Amino acid sequence: MSKNDIYRGHFQITAWDESTYITFAEGGKQTHAKITQQYDGEITGDANVNYLMTYLNDDHAFFVGYEVINIFISQLKGTITLQHTGEYQNHIASSNFTIVVDAGTGDFKNVTGQGFFKTTDNGQTNYELSLSIPAK
Repeated sequence: MSKNDIYRGHFQITAWDESTYITFAEGGKQTHAKITQQYDGEITGDANVNYLMTYLNDDHAFFVGYEVINIFISQLKGTITLQHTGEYQNHIASSNFTIVVDAGTGDFKNVTGQGFFKTTDNGQTNYELSLSIPAK
């Protein structure tokens, strides 16, 4: 693999468990969401995500969190961990993320990179991930 290869595709949320741990008198709340996802496209695999979310109201929230992806690219396999910073507004979610350095396993042990996702009007979530996978 060469430096900064870009991978694109989409993922589907397969489970969402969200619990509120603080509510605000003026409206809004803070929650913890545990999510599973299935990736398709140039990357395949499944993921476990944990987000801490601050809702300003029902239609606007900010979130941070970590995602561990069991990732497959061609013949390569292992895990990567993404650190997310995102926003949900007007029924659209988006996040920028970076690879947590030294958290990868298998063929992705020393991978670095960053990317983003954004949902579309039809609910599909598209991702783009730029990876630098060191040669073995």
